[in-house]
Amino acid sequence: MACAGCARAVRGLCAMCACLFHFRANGPIETADFVRGSWLFVDFFFVLSGFGIAANYRTWLITGGYLRNFSILRVGRVYPLHLFMLAAFVGTDIIGLALSSQALMMRQPFDDRHSLFAIFTNVTLTQAFGLHDALTRNQPSWRIAVEVWTSLLLALLARVAGEALERWLLVAVIICIAVLAVGTPQGIDVTWDRSLFRRIHGFAVGATGWRWWQGQEVTPGRVAGRGGRWSKSLRSCWSLRVKPGQHPCRAWC
Repeated sequence: MACAGCARAVRGLCAMCACLFHFRANGPIETADFVRGSWLFVDFFFVLSGFGIAANYRTWLITGGYLRNFSILRVGRVYPLHLFMLAAFVGTDIIGLALSSQALMMRQPFDDRHSLFAIFTNVTLTQAFGLHDALTRNQPSWRIAVEVWTSLLLALLARVAGEALERWLLVAVIICIAVLAVGTPQGIDVTWDRSLFRRIHGFAVGATGWRWWQGQEVTPGRVAGRGGRWSKSLRSCWSLRVKPGQHPCRAWC
């Protein structure tokens, strides 16, 4: 499964670059422009997720027979670990409060960014909906929240749109670009506010990319025709490397 293997390799490199972005130290590496801009690799994961999910689940979702199982699968994939980490952070606050000490966390227990309301939004996966003015609790969990909501929205849209799914995804891409360009001063670099649009944008690009790869029309006219010819050529070459009955993207998501 060379396709999945290459994707995992690239995903691993992007993950390391994203980790470097969060690394804090005094030195040329930490301040390098490439490292400071490595937050963009998060969007690579969004696109790859859309590509892989469309490859594995599109047919089942548009028939409507896999909606419940898909939703349980996507939520169950990330939510238990999210709850575990959230409980660990809340436990640290409780211990710090019981000891009347800030030594455990270098801050006041249950401050504004770690309040009871922040616990509620993290449990309900709404911490990325602009309900706070900063990241709260387990800060990277905003990605988990938007991933879950995007997956649920995809399942519903696929059931309603059917074979026209990609056309609606292209509409979603345009809407998300407009919202991020006009509604946020930092563009696509959003986390606790409007990040759902960022996630939907990347996911929709990946999902429509999968259909282009399959040689299906996702836009009218000559562009779709060219895309079909290119994807058929690529698919012909790729068929020489994938064994019969073997799905090239099964291990991606």
